Amino acid sequence: MVTAFIIAIVIIVGGLVVAWSIAAGKKEELQSAIRAEAGFEDAEVLASAATAIACDDKAGRFAVAYRESDQVKLRLIPVASFESVEVEMVGQAALSKASGFGKVATQTGANQVNLCVRFRDPVIPVLRVILYIKVGEQMFGEDAAVSLGRTWESKLLSTVHAHGAAQPAPAQAQAAPAIAAPNLADEVRQLHQLLVDGILTQDEFQQAKLAALKRQAPQPMPG
Repeated sequence: MVTAFIIAIVIIVGGLVVAWSIAAGKKEELQSAIRAEAGFEDAEVLASAATAIACDDKAGRFAVAYRESDQVKLRLIPVASFESVEVEMVGQAALSKASGFGKVATQTGANQVNLCVRFRDPVIPVLRVILYIKVGEQMFGEDAAVSLGRTWESKLLSTVHAHGAAQPAPAQAQAAPAIAAPNLADEVRQLHQLLVDGILTQDEFQQAKLAALKRQAPQPMPG
């Protein structure tokens, strides 16, 4: 009985190790595909087993790697095609513990955490990079995934802002006194802190974040 139990544990652990190794190899494959592109050789890449993204602040573009029919494909998307970014909390799970009265929920959290990026792009209108998936009743790692997602949320918005700031100002505005705009990444971090503190709801946070992005985006020259 004990021997059979040990064998079952070994098989389960072995299966998890193999699955982890396969997923890690797929992530590395996507990261390598992006870093093989000129301008992204030393880029920081956020990757899951199926999708990956990196920023090129100098050229104002994103590199997106993804799998299609198990083939790795790469697409370069200019920041002008960027629409929005958010950390998605998908579903809800309850972490429970056994007691004399059955299971009592002690903590709630997401079943999955994604970084969701939307583009005005015919091939990749929406990119989701999976940061966390709940396994069984274990929720450890969810907070780290959300933190990583917030970091990349700010990183992508900073790339958009940096590219926008490099655009020439309209002729009428060049004669006006310069007014220093707040750093977009700092503003998003402040908004996120208000969300964490419970001052803003998730919807209010998203609306304020989009308003900040539009406010600091370069305005088109009047025709």
